[in-house]
Amino acid sequence: MRKKADALEKINLRVLFYLREIARQGSMQSAAKRLGIDPSALSLRLKALEKQVGIKVTSGDKGRFVLTEEGKKFLQFSQEFMDRFLDLNLIDQMSEVDELLIGCTHEIADLYIPKIISQFHAIHPKVCIKVLPGSAYTDFIGQECDVVIGPQLKNRNELTHTLLKEWVQYFYASNRYLEKYPPPLLLEDLKDHRLLLQEDLEEHQRAYAWENVIVKSESPHALFKMVQADLGVSLISKELFQAYSSSPSEFVFLLSNAPAKKERIYFIHRKSSPNLTLINKLKEIALKVVP
Repeated sequence: MRKKADALEKINLRVLFYLREIARQGSMQSAAKRLGIDPSALSLRLKALEKQVGIKVTSGDKGRFVLTEEGKKFLQFSQEFMDRFLDLNLIDQMSEVDELLIGCTHEIADLYIPKIISQFHAIHPKVCIKVLPGSAYTDFIGQECDVVIGPQLKNRNELTHTLLKEWVQYFYASNRYLEKYPPPLLLEDLKDHRLLLQEDLEEHQRAYAWENVIVKSESPHALFKMVQADLGVSLISKELFQAYSSSPSEFVFLLSNAPAKKERIYFIHRKSSPNLTLINKLKEIALKVVP
C-alpha cells in the first residue's frame, strides 16, 4: 500500500483524472470526446501511467476499455487518494507542482498574456504556465491545452465560453508607402496595392478578388514590421497599433468607415478538468486584465 501511495504522489493528478473518466465512459474514444482531447494523446498518457506504476491497468478489446484486476484495484485506490486530497482541500497544492497550458491568438499573447501571468504567478508561484500562440493551439484538437483564449469554438458542448473582448481591425500603411501609391477609397481599390494579410482573411481575398497578396502571416507583429518597412498595406486593431508603434504619425489608417475584420475573443476551457480551480482563477484575472 505504501508503494502505491509513493507512486501516486509522483503522478500528475491529471492522469488519474483521465483514467477515472475513461473508466466512466467505457471507451477511449468516448472519454477523449468528453475531455476534449485527442484519443491518441489519451492513449499515450495511459501507457505512460502503466509504465510508471509498473502494472497493466487495461486490456484492449476491439476498442473497448477493459480494466484488469490490478487496474480495478489501482483505480479504486487512486480514487480514494484523490478524494482524500479533495476532502482536505489540498487539490491546489497538488496542482502547484504542475503546469497550465494556454493556447491563444498572437494578439492576446502580445497584449495581455504577460500581465495575466504576472498576476496569476503572484497567487500561484509554483505553477508553470506554458503559452502556445497561434491558430494551431486554439481548437483543443490534438493538444492538451487547459485554456484557450481565442475565437469561439462552435458545436463543442464539452467547452465553456466566456466573452473577453471584440477585436476590430483596420487597414493601415506607412506614409512613405502612400507617397508611391494613392490611398484606397473602397475595399475594391486594395487590388491596386501590395497586401500583407493574416492567414484567416482568405475569404476577404476571394470576395474582393485580391490577387496581389505578397505576404501571409499569423503574426500581427511581423506584419507591423513589414508595414513599417513600407512593404505594403496590412490590418491591425487600434490596441495592437498603440502597443507596437512608438511613432504613430508614421502611419495612416485607411478605410476607417469599413473595418476589415471583427472578431470576438473568448476564454475557453473544458467543463470537466482536474485543474478547474486554477483555471477559474486564471479566468477571473483575464476578465480584469482584458478591457
